[in-house]
Amino acid sequence: MKRSVFLLAIFLVSAAAVFAQQNQRRYEAEMLRNEGKDTREFNSIVTFGSESMKVVSSRDAAVYKEIKYADVKSAEISYSAFPQFGSEFARAILLALDPHYWSQKPRKRWLTVMTGDDFLILKLEKDNYKLIKAELEIKKIKVEVISED
Repeated sequence: MKRSVFLLAIFLVSAAAVFAQQNQRRYEAEMLRNEGKDTREFNSIVTFGSESMKVVSSRDAAVYKEIKYADVKSAEISYSAFPQFGSEFARAILLALDPHYWSQKPRKRWLTVMTGDDFLILKLEKDNYKLIKAELEIKKIKVEVISED
């Protein structure tokens, strides 16, 4: 009898853990990492658990970084515009068709999370940066928005 109750308890705990992992929200982003002399962007998946956020490789199960919410000192989303490059002919056509071409610069969105002894920098996608900001604010982390303008 005790053995049956013990096995049932183990089953329920493991089923709850599997269910909790399936309910984690996942967002694609690119993590900046220093690899020797170079800084590179790695395709990654950001997941928000109950106690921490994890950044894992989108190719395999390698965990790049895990940050506990309790350790976060600051978080900010910043925007940076970057010039559009291309051939002179393509620029001339775009400028002729759309005079607002030069004023509508695409913007990169960056998330920086700082702890006491670690940091995380992510390049966010256009369609998920608001969702990631909301996830952090749900976890009681104030996210400061900094604009280039």
